[in-house]
Amino acid sequence: MLLTREPMALAKRCFDRLALTPARLKGIADDVRQVCNLADPVGQVIDGGVTGQRPAS
Repeated sequence: MLLTREPMALAKRCFDRLALTPARLKGIADDVRQVCNLADPVGQVIDGGVTGQRPAS
């Protein structure tokens, strides 16, 4: 299969985005910890509506 430079460069960028290096894994873990530390908004009133409830149809 003959590939031109452009598809090869695109494939390389795609594979690079999938690579899980130690630095990327640490970043993912740090971001998950930040989300875990957020307050749970379910049941809070925001802008006149209660979160965690479906709007009336």
